[in-house]
Amino acid sequence: MSKLRWVLAETTLVNGRWQPNYDDDIGFTPSMWLERSRGRTDHQWRSYSLDGDDEVARMLLTPTYSSHTHRRATRAVLLDAIEVRADLQRSGAHIGRMVIEELVDEHRNWEIYAGPTASSALFWDEKLAWPRCDCNDCYGRDFVVWRP
Repeated sequence: MSKLRWVLAETTLVNGRWQPNYDDDIGFTPSMWLERSRGRTDHQWRSYSLDGDDEVARMLLTPTYSSHTHRRATRAVLLDAIEVRADLQRSGAHIGRMVIEELVDEHRNWEIYAGPTASSALFWDEKLAWPRCDCNDCYGRDFVVWRP
């Protein structure tokens, strides 16, 4: 069975924002990641490998996020962005699903929010069947959410 592992990507301070250097990454969309740079350091820039090989996916995670479930105290995280390397997308390797399953396992008792894009809606809606968050706190952002 394949072993998925992640490490925190090395970040540097660029124009007052902490971010990895993704300028020359083949197979990923550098502009997608540069646009997401954050001024705060509490975000996790994760780099995923499979069986110790090269990077197969990456994720930007906000590990402390406000739960939209007000009936009970629940910890939450926000998946800001996820990308599977271009040559592995829709390849049958199920890298995206493996990354999300690992995230759910790691945060088993937490809510996990993600804001799907038009190109990822099929993945969230049909492949993972995560429901839309229908609360007033989303302010029309249409998050999907995994709840324990």
